[in-house]
Amino acid sequence: MSRHDNILVIAATLLFCCTTSIAQNNPWPDLANRIGPYSGVLSIADAKAAAADGFNLTVQSTYDPTVLAAMRDLRINHIDIQLWGLIYAQCKIQFDRETAAGSSRHCDLSAETGQSILRDAAVHLDKVKNDPSVAAYWLLDDYPWGNVTPILVALHGLVGSVNQETGTNKPTICGIGGSLDHRTVSNRRILPDRAYIELSLQNVTPAACDVVAPYFYGAATENDPTWIDWTMANLMPWFMQRLSKQGFSHPALLPVSQAFYANKRGGSTYYVRPRPEDIAAQAKAYCGSGAIALMFFTWRAADAERSYANDADIQEGVREAAAACREEGLRIPAAGHGTH
Repeated sequence: MSRHDNILVIAATLLFCCTTSIAQNNPWPDLANRIGPYSGVLSIADAKAAAADGFNLTVQSTYDPTVLAAMRDLRINHIDIQLWGLIYAQCKIQFDRETAAGSSRHCDLSAETGQSILRDAAVHLDKVKNDPSVAAYWLLDDYPWGNVTPILVALHGLVGSVNQETGTNKPTICGIGGSLDHRTVSNRRILPDRAYIELSLQNVTPAACDVVAPYFYGAATENDPTWIDWTMANLMPWFMQRLSKQGFSHPALLPVSQAFYANKRGGSTYYVRPRPEDIAAQAKAYCGSGAIALMFFTWRAADAERSYANDADIQEGVREAAAACREEGLRIPAAGHGTH
């Protein structure tokens, strides 16, 4: 083994040591060691069903006060997504204008727009700052077709001020999507597909993101789970290295595992339907890389034919995923249909 190889082994060992202990020694008790669906909990019946299956975390999907009250009563914490909504609303104005003009998407937030977002964010945070069921604030979702880092950093500062005022410590979360490594019709080898992740990384910085939420999904031209590397054997080491280059020393992860299937919608690509063992394999890889909690997409979604709410195999996969993460040291409850 060369000196270079020795250095890589030592670095990987140190990273593994530190990331696997994050969930046990983290400053975010309202978020860590929880499990639940990213979205789709829209009714009191959904909330009761989710709680019955052991889930105690979700990303807010409704503003219905009766549903939010039911989730509080059932001790399901939620991640507030309104701050990202303020950014996306401004980007969408530009997207619509560019689409009408036949030009490519781009989001460029002016200083004036940034100040408007911050004013609206301050008003919103004042409304929710004392809600004990708010576990964190989601700042970034996907790639907004532009560098929005300045407003993310400013929002992080605003959240920090609110935390100091209320004596709480609710983190900011930056989501980052992308594709799992996969094969193609013309090439049977599993190959990386990371262009979108690279684009998204430009906005992911420790100055804005207390927690990073990767959601890497299996997309292929055939609905065949064997075309996908669900273990992320190459993807996760590469991703953790890229986070290091972005300035993260010991990144805390809130992974969103794939637990859905979506058909081709006018395009050529499926979101492949994972088997139970695929959902568990992906979760195990995430939880071995510094996960502080575990989420899955999704309870239900209009653009997903199969999801947790209507697919027994996906339910079993989520149950196995929770077990796999507990084996990796995450102190999440036993969860999934039939567990309780």
